[in-house]
Amino acid sequence: YFDVKDRVAPKRFWNKNLRIYRLVIAIVGLVGFVSCSSFVINHNGERYQEIPFLNTKFTAWNQMLNYEQNGFIMGFLYNISKLELKKPGGYSEQKISEIKESYNPEEEEKTNKKTLEEADYNIVIVLDESFYDLSILSDYIKISPQEVTPTLRKLIKNDKKSKNYAVGQMYSVDYGGGTANVEFEVDTTMTNYWVSTVPYVDLIPHVNTVPSIAHIAKEAGYQTLAIHPFNGGMYKRNTALAKEGFDRFIDESEMEFKEKDENREYINDRSAFKETMKYLRENEDKTLISVVTMQNHAGYGKDGFKKIKYSVSAEGVSDDDKSAIAVYAQSLNYADKHLGDFLNELENFDEKTVVLWFGDHSPGIFDKINNSKDKKIRDLSYVTPYFVWANFDLKDVDYGNITRFKQKNTTLPTTSPNCLLNTMFDLLDLDRPDYMKLSSDVCKEVPILAQPYYENEGPFKSTTLSNYELFTYDILGGKQYWLK
Repeated sequence: YFDVKDRVAPKRFWNKNLRIYRLVIAIVGLVGFVSCSSFVINHNGERYQEIPFLNTKFTAWNQMLNYEQNGFIMGFLYNISKLELKKPGGYSEQKISEIKESYNPEEEEKTNKKTLEEADYNIVIVLDESFYDLSILSDYIKISPQEVTPTLRKLIKNDKKSKNYAVGQMYSVDYGGGTANVEFEVDTTMTNYWVSTVPYVDLIPHVNTVPSIAHIAKEAGYQTLAIHPFNGGMYKRNTALAKEGFDRFIDESEMEFKEKDENREYINDRSAFKETMKYLRENEDKTLISVVTMQNHAGYGKDGFKKIKYSVSAEGVSDDDKSAIAVYAQSLNYADKHLGDFLNELENFDEKTVVLWFGDHSPGIFDKINNSKDKKIRDLSYVTPYFVWANFDLKDVDYGNITRFKQKNTTLPTTSPNCLLNTMFDLLDLDRPDYMKLSSDVCKEVPILAQPYYENEGPFKSTTLSNYELFTYDILGGKQYWLK
């Protein structure tokens, strides 16, 4: 038996006696959420972001880790912040059309330059993880007992006499990281200078296509392949590289060669180069291969090697940092040997092949240099080596007086990553598509376009540089009028 009179009337959320209190709680909660989320949404696009009072740490290149560590809501808020770029003034379809028409080949004098379609060689682009020229720090950090990178040293020493290669220095976009941004700039000749985020993660997945060397090569009859001896989801390469035009992307799960140097965590460069040679031999057509190595990646513990043969001496550097530098030098020495073996193999390869090789950034263990009050010293922590090498003669290009950072014998200009592809095209005497002509003009005006180089200032905003910004926005955040 149940007496209806004994039933208690249900409490209503909007009970007039409790309404004011619950409204206050809702408002306070909303304000708190908006306040907290603003710290996440309005981040500056750097590789790491910590928000101590929320107990969160975000990593720009690994969104799976962000979601796992910080939860879905925080991960979502972090990622929506950079899905749109700030539109530069003057952006319109007409303006983009005018810029493109100014580089229209029909309005230029015909040249004797070859097109990539007429080329008869393979192209290999190698981003060598954290490969750095330690000799430029010899005034501040001394490493003994021997030369760490003899292959690189030999190339630099003979640069001015060689006909089949040329060496330069690249001013990286970041210290100790930013690999995907360097890779993006080299492949596309665009810049991250105005973007301030990780295009592979935040922008490229949301556009239809991205102009790149892969698209150029495909149109010229090349097979296009990317190799990365690590997780393909890192930096969303498995999405971004397809948008750039690579037909196939091989990560560590598909690689045949997976050797590591002693106890190091990462697949070594020799395996990456063996994988490269495998596909060069198998493909009958001309082949473009982009290789992003992992051997020298951070994690410089002593347990990586049975014996460390290098010792480090430097004032104002902790014992832990000295130990990390010594371990890094050991890894770098192996990487240098693997590079030398790769070039020797290509030297005797029966197909013409050109290599654009570069270190993407320093290993991030030179805080004494990076924190110096002297900008000339700080700059050294951003400078890495690069070269263009071929098993045939390259064009002799005189770049005149060039900027060098503690290096006397290099012949190529010191540039940021967005200019490397144009430098290779110069040495191959190749005609280039219109957007590369725009970036080539930029590289002549502003060879180094990187935020750390200008710090709180910036280059003079010429018409060419303004057009370059409009082009970058059009592709990554605009309507892609350039491609229509």
